[in-house]
Amino acid sequence: MTWDEVFERHWEMYDPAGSGGRWRGPAASHDEILNVEAAIGFTFPSEFHACYHAANGFGIDYPILVPLDDLPGFISHSRARLVRSYPEVASRFVPFIDIEAGPTGYFVESNGEVSEFMRLLETSNDFDDPDLTLDDFFFHSAQSIWAYLIT
Repeated sequence: MTWDEVFERHWEMYDPAGSGGRWRGPAASHDEILNVEAAIGFTFPSEFHACYHAANGFGIDYPILVPLDDLPGFISHSRARLVRSYPEVASRFVPFIDIEAGPTGYFVESNGEVSEFMRLLETSNDFDDPDLTLDDFFFHSAQSIWAYLIT
């Protein structure tokens, strides 16, 4: 399956009638990805590069795959609420998918390796609630962008 097919399948799953504003940005260049990596201090895995080489942003009505130009601000904003209670976790969260439930993306484990699973930061919870733990709102998600978009 190609990235074109992944994007098409996502649209068919979530907008079968084609009534939404299906949106796909033009391919990102290698240099554009490297510039964002330098700006945020994180080297994305190869699947991210392949995905963004196919589309620099993607979605229905709004981009769920955040365009590179918006990524540094999206990451900063996504980390802002988490950083008050979990600063060591917030700095290791690198979201690039924007959905209603919350930002989703890579997570760097304490050993410096990118986690096997992407993570979803569910934003409907109050992160400062003393009765909640990190596991109550920071969930394992899909193992890849590909799987995330078509499951």
